Order: sequence, then structure tokens, then C-alpha cells
Amino acid sequence: MTPSTHLYGQLFDLLRQHSRVCDLRHLKTLAWMVSALLYSGELNLAAWEPYVMSRATKAQSTERRWQRFMDNCRISVMAIYGPLVLAALSGWKQQRLYLALDTTVL
Repeated sequence: MTPSTHLYGQLFDLLRQHSRVCDLRHLKTLAWMVSALLYSGELNLAAWEPYVMSRATKAQSTERRWQRFMDNCRISVMAIYGPLVLAALSGWKQQRLYLALDTTVL
């Protein structure tokens, strides 16, 4: 098992535990995207391809899959991230928290 697949498995289990998403394919895609982001250290979708196990034979196929995921109006970011963020923040009640907001999409 490569390190990226091990991280993917851990992320998927964590997301599934804290999410109410009905379609597990969305969680699988998100887990692959997050693990590839962490391993590549880049926001470039093309840089993620070596870190993802897929049947796709071309990098463009994987990139299109991620683009469809991000453009899918049926995927609620709050349904996926909300419970996960709340679980992470619950342990930091008495500590200072620094928050960085990305306003490029606003």
C-alpha cells in the first residue's frame, strides 16, 4: 500500500464517520482530492494525478472528474465539512484559533 492510499483510507473513514452524505462516491472523490493535495503540496489539479489510484488512463480524465465534483450543485460543502470542522473545533475550546479566509471566490 502506497502512502497516498493509506492516507486516502484514513481520510475516507474520517469523512464517512462525521458526514451525512448519502452518496459515498462524493466522499471517495473528496478523500482522494485531499490526500493528493497534501502529498503534492499544490493546488494544481494536474499535480495531484500521481497520488491518486484510478482506472483512468489519462490525467485529463482524472482532472475532469475533480472539476465535475467541484461544479456539482448537489454536493453541499457544509454537509461534508460542517460536522468535520465542528468535531475538530470542539477540542480547542480554551485555545486561541487563527482563521484565514480565502476571498478569491467572493
